[in-house]
Amino acid sequence: MQSRKDPVFLEERIEAFLESFLEELKAMSNDDFDARRRGLIVKKLEKAKNLAEEAGDYWGQIRSGYCDFAQGELHGYTPLSVCYNNPTDEADAAALTVITKAQMIDVYARYLLRKGPSKRTLAVHTISRRLEVALPLPKGTIEIVDINAFKEGLDSTPGAVPVAPHTPDIPSSRI
Repeated sequence: MQSRKDPVFLEERIEAFLESFLEELKAMSNDDFDARRRGLIVKKLEKAKNLAEEAGDYWGQIRSGYCDFAQGELHGYTPLSVCYNNPTDEADAAALTVITKAQMIDVYARYLLRKGPSKRTLAVHTISRRLEVALPLPKGTIEIVDINAFKEGLDSTPGAVPVAPHTPDIPSSRI
């Protein structure tokens, strides 16, 4: 996000929005919640409308490093359609069919609200030279001065690993 406002101010506005949206979510009728949920399911299961969308889906999978072309065969997809017809989207859509409004409110409060027990936030503040007055950082903020030392102290998960080693030859069964 880019603004002439102080980053702390912007963070406060984001938190205020999240708080206000919880109230909207609670006030939402069950019929409206169901309609929105159905819309999201339809969107998850939607096929690409044109070649640019389909190519974008493929490149997204390739960039992430998690595209398993062989896995699609297990789900009845042709090898080149697994990125386009992602089994994960179908699993997400299936999970959405059973989630309730109460469960959604619980997850929202737990993970997105400032006082949620599982809320975690990483905010990178880049201060504009045009900013006239810089406010002090909020209480509990950790200022990172040495990025390498900070990274060395983090627990991390391994990055994406290719499903199979790259070979210059494509097996004939995959054509």
